[in-house]
Amino acid sequence: MQIPWPHALAQYGFYTTYIESNPTIEHQYNYFKDVGKQIGLGDEAEAISMIKETDLITRNFLHLIIKYDPKVIEMIDSPAMKLSNFVGAAGGILNLWSGITFIALVELVDLLINIVWGWGNIENKTKVHDTNVKNNMSLSK
Repeated sequence: MQIPWPHALAQYGFYTTYIESNPTIEHQYNYFKDVGKQIGLGDEAEAISMIKETDLITRNFLHLIIKYDPKVIEMIDSPAMKLSNFVGAAGGILNLWSGITFIALVELVDLLINIVWGWGNIENKTKVHDTNVKNNMSLSK
């Protein structure tokens, strides 16, 4: 069973506290001005029956209870894994998966660099050697 909030006896107090001083919504609740007139005349029974006839406030407002848990003092956002842990885990997984270690990767890169530099040096040595051979042949004639 849902209990209406606020209770009929507290709705006029809610109106005077929160609605009457708010010009953007006050005009929608003019009905409570008549309730206030009845209270001013001393006819509280009529005012309560008028409030019970309408559901303007119970339909348009919500009572929200927020509970505070004092056990939670501070919440810190931190990464689940640091970079060093990630690199170590990735190296371990690569080692298990394919037998590749970091040292083997460095050796592979070194080999590729030597091959690239080696081809350039072989071409230069070949050109120098060809020039020396030609010079020696021309001197011997």
